[in-house]
Amino acid sequence: MQAGEVLLLENTRFYEEETAGDNEFAEMLSTMGDVYVNDAFGSAHRAHASTAIIAHFFSEGSKMFGMLMDREVANANKVMHSAENPLRLFGGCKDF
Repeated sequence: MQAGEVLLLENTRFYEEETAGDNEFAEMLSTMGDVYVNDAFGSAHRAHASTAIIAHFFSEGSKMFGMLMDREVANANKVMHSAENPLRLFGGCKDF
């Protein structure tokens, strides 16, 4: 690739290796970039190849979370450490 170009990949969820957390698939994906930024708070907990496993193939200075993830973590910390008692949490579920 040339400077200023962007590589756009198709959605990795269409690959069995993605949801299986396949190391070889994650390593192959990691060769396509110089840094890894995870900004998907809603799926960061999944042990999928492109969310958790891929991070193992980047050095400490080359993997990070994005601005949305930063806000989500800050808000979670507020609730966990600064909420008034009693604390009431409401949640939902995404249809499968």
